[in-house]
Amino acid sequence: WVGLENFRDLFRNEAFLLAMRNTLFQLIMAIFILYHIKNNK
Repeated sequence: WVGLENFRDLFRNEAFLLAMRNTLFQLIMAIFILYHIKNNK
């Protein structure tokens, strides 16, 4: 478990936030696409 201080430092790191946002966006897009493929069959 990462300490709270380390966690807050991570969230001040813009590169980390950008990477996390990109990863989340890709994950959401992948789920969205898979959902549509499943529903179209």
